[in-house]
Amino acid sequence: ESPVCVVRNADKAKDVLGADTRTAIAELDDRAGMEKALAGAKRVFIVTGHNPKSDIQQINVIDAAKAAGAEYIVKVSGGRDVIGPNVESVNGQAHYKIEEHLKKSGLQWCILSPGLFMQNILGQAANIKDQGKIIQPWPKDLAVALIDVRDTGALGARVLREPAKHAGKMYTFSGVSTTFGEFAKVIGDTIGKPITYV
Repeated sequence: ESPVCVVRNADKAKDVLGADTRTAIAELDDRAGMEKALAGAKRVFIVTGHNPKSDIQQINVIDAAKAAGAEYIVKVSGGRDVIGPNVESVNGQAHYKIEEHLKKSGLQWCILSPGLFMQNILGQAANIKDQGKIIQPWPKDLAVALIDVRDTGALGARVLREPAKHAGKMYTFSGVSTTFGEFAKVIGDTIGKPITYV
């Protein structure tokens, strides 16, 4: 098995993924480019950044993968409590549309539904450094279960290798239950500086 990463920027990909990584260049919106990039791939792992077109883009990847001869798709989705046709989150609505399209695609599939990524807190790095604060729109006592993106990737690699075992399944997973206030305290303890959660 020799994975190929479909990327937009070959130079950046080499810096991030390493010089030995096999890459194919394509834009998520470019159907013909995607089909070419995915030619010969039997299994496809879909994870993209959130943006206003992520539903269109991921559906394009699914359709291009099918046209290119793929048989099995593993998609990283979001937490089950924020996904649906009428949820408040635009990203949650997009994940719902993509999941529904994937289930009707005729391909084998597996959906990964992780908790909030721990790495999302990196967006607070400047506030932590400059003000000793984490500022987010959720109460500090809100129960959350965070997961490392690397654990999600490891699970993705496992289910990608065994379609017969995982096809048609949805896996919901996270780390241990905590709160944002407790998470802020752990960060503060770790860096040796008190952090206020706002």
